[in-house]
Amino acid sequence: MLAPEKSHDYHDSRVAPRRAFMIGPRIYSLAQSLQRRWRLYRMQSLDDHLLDDIGITREELEWAIRLPLHINAALALRDRAERRRMTSMPSCARD
Repeated sequence: MLAPEKSHDYHDSRVAPRRAFMIGPRIYSLAQSLQRRWRLYRMQSLDDHLLDDIGITREELEWAIRLPLHINAALALRDRAERRRMTSMPSCARD
């Protein structure tokens, strides 16, 4: 008589850990995005003079807050503010 074959659930034992491994970094990335976004939300309470000292405008801050979560809003805000400063700077000061 043949021994009964062992039943293996390969879906649970091999695929699920790979999915968990792939989901982990996504959750971590989402958590980081939410944390950065929360910092930007808190910056809305600053007055316009402080935002100017930081180098951003209120409109740029509001724009960054509305970006999708998969975009690093802090980096996008920094880049946008730098572009604005470069275009508003006289050409002799850029050289």
